[in-house]
Amino acid sequence: MNQKTRDDHRHHAIDAILVAVTNRSRLLQLSKGYQEVEQIDYATGEVQYKQAHKGPRLNEPWENFRDDVEKAVNTINVSHRVNRKISGALHEDTIYAPVKDPEGKPIANTYVRRKPVETLSANEIGKIRDAAIRKIVIKALADAGLEFGRGKKTDKKKMQEVLSKLTMPSGVPIKKVRLLENQQTIQPIGQKKAKKANDPTQIAFVKPGNTHHLCIFQWDEKGKTKRDAIFVSMIQAIDILKQQQNFVAEKVNKLEQKPKSTQAKKVLHSQFYKQASEKFPLIDRKHPTRKDAKFVMSLSRGEMVLANWKGSEKLLVYKTGQSTQGGIFTFAEHSDARKSKEVKSYFAKPNTLNAKKVTVDPLGRIRWAND
Repeated sequence: MNQKTRDDHRHHAIDAILVAVTNRSRLLQLSKGYQEVEQIDYATGEVQYKQAHKGPRLNEPWENFRDDVEKAVNTINVSHRVNRKISGALHEDTIYAPVKDPEGKPIANTYVRRKPVETLSANEIGKIRDAAIRKIVIKALADAGLEFGRGKKTDKKKMQEVLSKLTMPSGVPIKKVRLLENQQTIQPIGQKKAKKANDPTQIAFVKPGNTHHLCIFQWDEKGKTKRDAIFVSMIQAIDILKQQQNFVAEKVNKLEQKPKSTQAKKVLHSQFYKQASEKFPLIDRKHPTRKDAKFVMSLSRGEMVLANWKGSEKLLVYKTGQSTQGGIFTFAEHSDARKSKEVKSYFAKPNTLNAKKVTVDPLGRIRWAND
């Protein structure tokens, strides 16, 4: 580490070290010396002074101070706060509708959504469900000399201008189009409300937002170890929490004699919530379809693993995951403090992740997680 940078969480440790070795005498020396400073090379630590003499010299607290600090900082394991809160966006704003076959049965994982035509991307042209409108769009773009499709670079401004002027042969403006989507993660919401109102149209289909956590399972198949990841969305986590709360409420209502003191109520509620969490576990250690699957670990945002990454040991923090393509996990190095778009990411799948879950306490001590 040649210079202090806020891109590394360990810069806080450098601040603490400098505060620890600073006293009034050193501050006075630094102030006098700084008055004579012309330029500082922060990469090497070399100081150029205005005058020929260097004035008061700021001695190191001890010999080889910088080397000792660098060695100490490089051994620090950064502790991250785990985020298991059930909060944030439960689902995306877009509402989907299931596509049905000629017999009226929903086609698996096939949905349609509406979108303003002028906001279409080049990749979405082929998804337009209405064949007649799709031909109109393709012809208009071709007449304007615009290419489209996966991997094609299109002038977005010119494309938006063309799409905003589309009309049907009758002259009716085309404002919105329906797009076909093949999605495995879309799920219904509002079933209870629809059932109470006896109106199935009140059921909405949405794409889940944030993932609350994931669980990794493994099993043996034909002499080979197979792995799978089960993702639990915020919507599912909320449903589990409601089940626990309803369980506790029912237990309390069935009591013939309710406790009077606040302490007795807390103890009783604690016992009921323990029973509720066993009956409706937030982190389910049983695979939903495979009885022979063994629970490996769960991962929530901010939890850490000690990974064998291309032959070297790395301490990684879990950032996010995608349930598509069999599951993709995104990690970052424990010390990386950059923004999400800038951070160097490490990607893994259930079968490629060679890691063990750990906890890192505030002192940086690594322990195996009891997962």
